[in-house]
Amino acid sequence: MDEAKTLKENVKDAHSPAEFWLGEIKDSKSYFKTWRRRSDKVESVYRGENDPTLEKFNVLWANTETLRPILYSRTPKPQVERRFKEEEDNVTARLAGEVLERCVDYCIQIEGHEYDAVMEKNVLDSLLSGRIISRIVYEPYIDKEEDTFRDLTGEELLGLESNQEIPGMEGDKVRVAGEETKGWEEAYIKYVYRDDFLHSRAKMWEDVWWVAFGADLDKDELVDQFGSEKASKIQISTVSEEERAKEREKTGEEGYKERNTVRVWEIWNKRDLEVIFVAEDNKVILKSEDDPLNLETFFPCPRPVFSIYTNDSLVPVPEYTQYQYQAEELNVLTRRITRLTAALKVRGVYDQSISSLANLLSGEENELIPDPNFGKLAQVKGIEGAVSWMPIANIGDTISKLIALRKDTLQTIYEITGIADILRGASDPRETATAQRIKGQYGAMRIRKRQKEIQRYARDLIRLLAEVVAEQFSPDTLMVMSGIEQRQFEGTGMDQVAKLLKDDALRGFRIDIETDSTIVEDEEREKKEVMEFMMAMSQFMGQAFQAVQSGIMPPEIAQEIMLFASRRFRAGRKLEGALMKIGTQPPQDKEKEGKQAELQAKMSVEMAKLQQKDQQFKQELQLEMGRLKIKMLELKDKKVIAQMKVQADLFEAMIDQKTVEINARGGAN
Repeated sequence: MDEAKTLKENVKDAHSPAEFWLGEIKDSKSYFKTWRRRSDKVESVYRGENDPTLEKFNVLWANTETLRPILYSRTPKPQVERRFKEEEDNVTARLAGEVLERCVDYCIQIEGHEYDAVMEKNVLDSLLSGRIISRIVYEPYIDKEEDTFRDLTGEELLGLESNQEIPGMEGDKVRVAGEETKGWEEAYIKYVYRDDFLHSRAKMWEDVWWVAFGADLDKDELVDQFGSEKASKIQISTVSEEERAKEREKTGEEGYKERNTVRVWEIWNKRDLEVIFVAEDNKVILKSEDDPLNLETFFPCPRPVFSIYTNDSLVPVPEYTQYQYQAEELNVLTRRITRLTAALKVRGVYDQSISSLANLLSGEENELIPDPNFGKLAQVKGIEGAVSWMPIANIGDTISKLIALRKDTLQTIYEITGIADILRGASDPRETATAQRIKGQYGAMRIRKRQKEIQRYARDLIRLLAEVVAEQFSPDTLMVMSGIEQRQFEGTGMDQVAKLLKDDALRGFRIDIETDSTIVEDEEREKKEVMEFMMAMSQFMGQAFQAVQSGIMPPEIAQEIMLFASRRFRAGRKLEGALMKIGTQPPQDKEKEGKQAELQAKMSVEMAKLQQKDQQFKQELQLEMGRLKIKMLELKDKKVIAQMKVQADLFEAMIDQKTVEINARGGAN
């Protein structure tokens, strides 16, 4: 088949478009048949349903549960920002980015379609079946007015039923369908099970020219989606005995309810930019429509994630197949260890004539067992001579060797899957911070590639969702969903924002859509960046304020520097509107300016008078302080003279006392 042909040219080789597409679906099923069968077996191993009566070591479940939180553990937050952050004419682009970011954040939290739940299922598919696939769904809710009836002149006939006749009326009445308007609209991300997705044969994803999403619909669902006329042409086959038995096994006899459905495929044909709905085993096109979403890549799904990828095929490979033989060896060793452990018991044979030996192992603690033939027991040199024990040392040695061999096999599996790198990165609390960081980086080397691919897929999903919001949502929906009021648009209306969002060239040029990291380790890095931003901004603002006040730096330059720095940070982007207002003043009319100038002149005169009075007061205060200092010196001198006089009097009294004592001693001699 010529790959350059369109559907219209290829259909010439088939009897009808429906037959052509059913042939493509059948060929794609054959293309993925082996992978689907292997994926079913891998899923059975993960659930522990393979050989349920045999002992096993479910290393697949253990590895999967270890890797799931490492690959995805945090809901990404949409981040919509201008691709060129330095542009001056950015009010509309900045508001468009904020509106789009809020709407996307709303859409990934819609109840029943939470983004986190979808990604958890996708990561599990990556680890089990080897491929991730999800899609974007757009659902408008249509409000329809009631039909009206008019005569041939166009005048509306009020209160008229569709089958009511009007006496004397010339001509027939005409039914006018009520106008349909979008009352509300939503877009969300939907998980796609591996059996519900097919695509054309190709070696590279870029060469895929159609994708298809399958769904099992009953009669009522067919009528709701395609109308009673189309639904009546579809033949619904009953559930086969094999499918019925499989369903009974899953749900139980009482919980099983037979449901007759038909598999309907929604085919997105990239060559002709159209979507076709066709039912299996029915040569009928249920519906065909032109490109409904107007996406840049056409397909409502991003490039899938493949656990194992080669350049010559898009058939996924389950990761388990790379170590399934080691896993089976692990199960064999586990069964042998279990059975040998069961055989590891104290057993032996004894002389039946010595009856007390039978109760030897079942007796109570610290109990003596009487035996009438104790003398015979003494003749055979005690219990060791009367009992022949089963040797268990060989069994114990064998179990130890089996355990060591199982450990080696498990290490081999860890090396294959990359879990060994994580174990090497495990840190010791006694190590230094630098040593722990080096080991952590080494342990994440091989895992980081897989994390990056999951992050790429999460980003692509967000981008597709944002593109649907931008292309399909009305200005009213954007305003209500974003929660931004019209007064916040600073002269830019929601219509201008919606126009920018719907323009592919302008939107792609001015808005870049990214996501935060989906792994926990980057949360600390984000906090560190915020702290660095706050410290740098506060330090700069303090220095810039002094420079502006002293006239060294114009206010406009300081503002531009702050904006340049803040646009590099997510938190700074939210502050951009406030930073742009720094240093700006509202315009004033001339009359107000004149009054202010007159008031300022009067205030200057009054201030001059106050300053003169203040200087006089200071001079008078200084003179008074001089007088006080002189008086203090005089008082101080008088106080010193008085103190000296007191000391002289005391000294004279002491001399008189000593003279009296000396005279008294001389008289005594």
